[in-house]
Amino acid sequence: MIEPPPYTLKELRALIPRLERAMENTLDEFPNARPLPPLNLDECQELMDGLLDQAAERPLTLDECFLHGQIMCAYRMAVQAEMLGYKGRCIVVREEDLPRIIEGLPK
Repeated sequence: MIEPPPYTLKELRALIPRLERAMENTLDEFPNARPLPPLNLDECQELMDGLLDQAAERPLTLDECFLHGQIMCAYRMAVQAEMLGYKGRCIVVREEDLPRIIEGLPK
């Protein structure tokens, strides 16, 4: 017997306003931050190499530290996408991660 998915499309769509509030809060905290698009592994590596070159020269700014986190998230998604057989740019969120992500969103 196939189990139903834990979230309906309606429930996932209801999360969009909460996601938008979370993004607004992040932009308030990091006004210079810009969202990264989905990246493939090579693009992640290229961005990380450039950031590490900066870190070798001087301490990273808070915005650059934030960028590091963004690159790491994009890298994780790129690895998961490749493991699933996708070679391009993909957004991948594991079902197991959804409860933690949803819990962290503003109400």
